[in-house]
Amino acid sequence: MTNGELSRQAAAIAARRGWQVVSTAVLDDEVRLVVTGPDMPFDAVLAVRADVPEATAAAEREVRARREAHSEHVVGVLEVLAADSSRRNAGVWACLLEHAPGGSLEHFLGRRGGTADDGVRPHEATTILAGVASGLGALHAAGWAHGRIGAAAVVFRRDGCPALDALDRAEPLDRRSAERDKEAFQRLVETVCVSVPSPESWRMLTAASGALARGGWHDVVEALTAVAEPGAVIPGSAQPISAIPASGGRRRRENAEGPASPRPPVGIVETLLEGNPVAELMSHLRAALARRRRLVLALAAPLAVAALLLALIPPQGGSPRAAHPQPAAATTGSAGTSPTPGPTTGRRDGPSAPASASPDVASARERIRGDDPVRAAEALLAARHRCFLEPEPSPDCLAAVLQRGSGLAAAEIASLGSPAAADQRAFDGATFTLVQRWGDAALVACAPDAQRTPEAKPASLLLVRGEAGWRLRDVLEG
Repeated sequence: MTNGELSRQAAAIAARRGWQVVSTAVLDDEVRLVVTGPDMPFDAVLAVRADVPEATAAAEREVRARREAHSEHVVGVLEVLAADSSRRNAGVWACLLEHAPGGSLEHFLGRRGGTADDGVRPHEATTILAGVASGLGALHAAGWAHGRIGAAAVVFRRDGCPALDALDRAEPLDRRSAERDKEAFQRLVETVCVSVPSPESWRMLTAASGALARGGWHDVVEALTAVAEPGAVIPGSAQPISAIPASGGRRRRENAEGPASPRPPVGIVETLLEGNPVAELMSHLRAALARRRRLVLALAAPLAVAALLLALIPPQGGSPRAAHPQPAAATTGSAGTSPTPGPTTGRRDGPSAPASASPDVASARERIRGDDPVRAAEALLAARHRCFLEPEPSPDCLAAVLQRGSGLAAAEIASLGSPAAADQRAFDGATFTLVQRWGDAALVACAPDAQRTPEAKPASLLLVRGEAGWRLRDVLEG
C-alpha cells in the first residue's frame, strides 16, 4: 500500500469518527494525523499502517508495551481501531495514541542550543533524563525493551513531562535488548549534558554513567537528582506532530513548514569542562576514560563542532585550512623544532623578526591548520612560549594560539610579563601523546623533558579546531 493510499485511509477513518485533522505526517511505513473531536478532552494522534503480517506483529508488540508500562513517561494507547463491518478501512491497522504537544527532545535541543545564554538548564536536564530513565524502568519492569532510544523518541506532554514515544521497535526484554537500551540511554545522556553550559553537566554525566553501570533505572534517577533538583521544562512552541520521530530510518514529510534546522550543540570542550577546578576535572576525566573510552564520542560530531567553532573563533588568514593527516602516535622533541626560541636567541635584547620571515613559523602554521592534533599541540605550545619571550608581550600574539573567550585565554593574558612565566611554558623536547579525539576536539598529553625544561610540568592539552586551525582551550596540569 502506498503512502498516498495510507493517507486517504487515515483521513477516511478520521472523518467517519467525526474527528477534525489538525496536522498530518507521512513516514516511510506509517501515516499519523493529529486529530481533535467533540468526544476528545485533548488532541490525539491517529497512527495508520498497512495491515501486513510483519507490520501488524510489530504494531501489536508496540501496543502491548505502551499499555503494560503504565507510566506517565511512556506515551499511552487510547484505542486500537478495528476494521468496521463495511470493511472500508480493510487493509490498514489503526491506533489512537496520546498526543504530546510540547514537541520532541530533538526539537527542544535544537532550539535551546548549548550556549550560556540559552542552553539546557541543569534542573531541566535532570527532569528530562530522570523521566526517560523512569519510562525505561517501567518498560523493562513490564518485560519490554524500547529498541530505539534517542532525542527524537522523547516527547513532552503539555505540562513539560518527558515521555517515551517511537516504540515501533519494542521487543520482549532479554539481556541483549536490555543492554542496547542502556547503551542508547548513555548516548542520550551525553547528548543532553553537552547542551548544559555549567559545571553540573560533567557531574551529571559521570553520575548517570556510574549509576547505569552499577545499578538499575531507579539508581540512575537518584544519581541525577543528587546532582541537580528536577524542575519545570518549558519546551517552547508546540510541534503539531510532536509524537512522530524523525530518526531510525523513518523519513518524515509534513503538511506544514517544519521547524528551523537545529543549531549544532556546543562541543563537549565548551560545556563539560567549564568552571571545573583542574584537579577535580582531571580526576573525573581519567576515571571516565579508563571506565569507558567512548564516553563522549557521540558528543562532538566533526561537522557540528566545526560549525560551532566557525562562530566562536574569528577567521585568521585568507587561505583555506590545510589538511595533512598524520599518525596519532606519541612524538618527542617537536616542540623544540617549532618556532620556540631558546633563552639564548637574543629575543629579549632586540625586536623579533616578522613571523612570515621564518620558515619555522610557516611550518608551525601549517601544523596548526592541519588535521593532526598532536603536531598542532606541539606547535601551539611553541608559539605560546614565543609570545612570552617577546620583549613587550602582547595579547595579540596569543590570539593565534588560544581559543578566544576561554578561561585559559584570560589566565594567559594576565600572566604576560610575569617573572618565570616564559620558563614555565617551555616544552622543548617534550613527548606528546593523543589521549582522545572527538572530531574537531582533542585531548593531548604532554610529558616535558625534565633536563631541558625543568620548570615545565606534565599537562593535558585540550584543543579545539576552527576555520583558522587548532587552538588551545585548556592546559590542565597534573
